Amino acid sequence: MNATPSLITPRLRLRRFTDADLEVYHRVIYGDAEVMKMLPGGVPRPLESVEWMLGWHERHWVEHGVGFFALELRDSGAFIGHCGVFIWGLPSYELGYAIGRAHWGKGYAAEAGRACLGHAFEALPVDQIDAVTLPGNIASQRVLLRLGFQPVGEREAYNSLVPAFTQTRTAFFSDSAAGEG
Repeated sequence: MNATPSLITPRLRLRRFTDADLEVYHRVIYGDAEVMKMLPGGVPRPLESVEWMLGWHERHWVEHGVGFFALELRDSGAFIGHCGVFIWGLPSYELGYAIGRAHWGKGYAAEAGRACLGHAFEALPVDQIDAVTLPGNIASQRVLLRLGFQPVGEREAYNSLVPAFTQTRTAFFSDSAAGEG
């Protein structure tokens, strides 16, 4: 797997996943019942499922030029989650993220999300990127609002009706230039 591109934020390093991430990715995200309550599917996944996800991440990068990044703390190198722009459950590109429970409430999702949106809007010829959350995931909805996403009602995604949000290229770069977020 290719280790580039990577993005650097004040507190995070966003890099491509590698096969070496399998066990920590499972432990921090897909094997944690509390984290999985906030994600589609809602229940922990077996290690083999995470192995498939790592392959899917790499294929997505190759096919689309964007995808999920592994998130590491810059000061310690600790793996804390994932964030990226992808196409799967919606007919458009979407922002997705998951942060390990030990790192909830520290602003990492917004920090990573801003970097991923900037990368995606530069890499893709799209005018908007969408996002959805599970209905009860108020913290994720707040992250999207902090990133400048606008609520657009509900949409069918991941086999249910969920809150939907959208962010336009123009608004993102306007907000970024103004230093918002």
